[in-house]
Amino acid sequence: MSSVASGLNRTEIPHCKYREIRGVEFQELFLFLTSDFWNDLNSGKVGVGSEEWEKLACLHTILSRPKDSLALYVT
Repeated sequence: MSSVASGLNRTEIPHCKYREIRGVEFQELFLFLTSDFWNDLNSGKVGVGSEEWEKLACLHTILSRPKDSLALYVT
C-alpha cells in the first residue's frame, strides 16, 4: 500500500494513537479494521474498561474527519 500511495500527502495513524487526530480534518479517510474489531462494533461489547470505552467512543471523531470520502476496509 505504501508504494501505491507514495507522493501523496498522507498520514498513517494507528487506532491506539487516536488522540493525534482530534481537531484535524482530512480530505479522504481510509480506515482499516480487523474483522474481530468490526464484529465487536456490530455486536456491541459489555463490561469494557474506561480505556477501551474511550477508544470506541473516539470512532465518532475518526469517522467525522474526512471531508470528501470515507473507505472502510475490514481484514
